[in-house]
Amino acid sequence: MLHRIRKAMFNNPEFKKKLCGTVEVDETYVGGKMKNKRYVRSKRGLVSENKTPVVGFVERGGNVRVVVVKRVKGLSSFAKSYTNDGTVVMTDDHMGYRRVSRKGREHYVINNGAKEYVDFDNPEIHTKTIEGFWSHLKRGITGVYHWVSKHHLIRYCHEFQFRYNLRNCEPL
Repeated sequence: MLHRIRKAMFNNPEFKKKLCGTVEVDETYVGGKMKNKRYVRSKRGLVSENKTPVVGFVERGGNVRVVVVKRVKGLSSFAKSYTNDGTVVMTDDHMGYRRVSRKGREHYVINNGAKEYVDFDNPEIHTKTIEGFWSHLKRGITGVYHWVSKHHLIRYCHEFQFRYNLRNCEPL
């Protein structure tokens, strides 16, 4: 029954509009920790080997969109399909976002690899809003649901998308 409610949460046409203005884009990986898996040797450098990538778009002061993807190559095409032309897009230094500026968007990059999370010349360039959404999503999965399969992950993401998008609504 809860999956049907989550599906109804996603069917709101207001949540399917393209984002505009200043949009932050980031990816995260959802799944279990390798230390909890028995008899599995992890490959060095591939922390996300058994995890599911999720890409998120958040409009500053507005709504969020979440997409579960199979791989994180070519993320600039997602930026084109979820944002309007002329949108200011802010991302981290992931290689998948290199071509966002070629898609008709103004693109700013934060170098997380060098532990830079805000541009000191222009403090408006950051990805803290989408990182805050990821913290709510992951805390909800860890604290409430405890375990989410890859098959149903998109439904849980849509539930947290619904909660985030209605965070400023007045209670009935």
